[in-house]
Amino acid sequence: MSPSAGTTGARGSLLAVLALALAGVGGTAYASQADDTQNSPLAASVTRDHRADGIAITLALSRQRVAFGREVIVRGRARKAELVVVALAPNARARFRPLAVLRPSPSGEFSLRWRARHGGVVRAVALAGGSVRATSRPLAVAVLPRVSARVLSRHLRLGGGLAAALRARSSTPLVVRLQIRRAGSWRTLARRRVASGGRLRLRTRLARAGIWRARIAVEALYPGRRYRVIRSLGRIFVYRPASASWYGPGLYGGALACGGRLSPATVGVAHRWLPCGTRVAFRYGRRTVIARVVDRGPFVAGREWDLTAGLKYRLGFGSTGTVWVAH
Repeated sequence: MSPSAGTTGARGSLLAVLALALAGVGGTAYASQADDTQNSPLAASVTRDHRADGIAITLALSRQRVAFGREVIVRGRARKAELVVVALAPNARARFRPLAVLRPSPSGEFSLRWRARHGGVVRAVALAGGSVRATSRPLAVAVLPRVSARVLSRHLRLGGGLAAALRARSSTPLVVRLQIRRAGSWRTLARRRVASGGRLRLRTRLARAGIWRARIAVEALYPGRRYRVIRSLGRIFVYRPASASWYGPGLYGGALACGGRLSPATVGVAHRWLPCGTRVAFRYGRRTVIARVVDRGPFVAGREWDLTAGLKYRLGFGSTGTVWVAH
């Protein structure tokens, strides 16, 4: 709360109760769905309402979408008012509960720094002479969950379990989804609904090898609205076993099927039909290297990949054997 607008004592509390009783619970909520980056101070939320005996009240919010526990500045002006009650309700038809009772400055200005943990609608009531003299329109505030998430392991074998751990701080019901990007769209692999925030894990099994982008999508459920928070989990590598060999000595300086010339430093792989430039992740032991298809081969039955010498040395691979491939 700002130093210029202090909280009153017992008289202020009694007047607050009186204000809530007289002001009623009517009004219309105006929700802003702008992105958090557009929440500039006092963004498009000033209202001017009922005027009685020369008393008028204006109200503004520094932001109308805010992460759980973040600060919102409630600011306004109530000329000729003795006290201002700032109150919050889950919606415009519900009972308002006071956030603070403020004494305006001589010019009528008041302000409150409020750490938002519950969303809903905020309004201000101006008091003078022991009665309600003006009321602002309710302004909607959406409190979005604060989410942190991580994947427990990003290197998985085919059929292995993908697990993500997350912590969500919220006072509203949440729908949490674990998703991967496939064929140009996000697909949900695991889903949970929780009554509010907390710690949880989502698990699923991946039945397809490849390099996948993963994310956590959290939806905060407000009456008639849903607000989404996204947290990226980065890339997930799902490997399958494949037979491989390597080539190089005696061929250095020769042309590659995909362009360029082979050298001991070339990090690439030969495959019979994958398009040139295709990115493939190889894992051998604890080493992982991402290489591109640069040549055609191998032309030996039972082998799928031919590694260049540069890729072989980075992986610590032998002459022939099994590697784990994510593609």
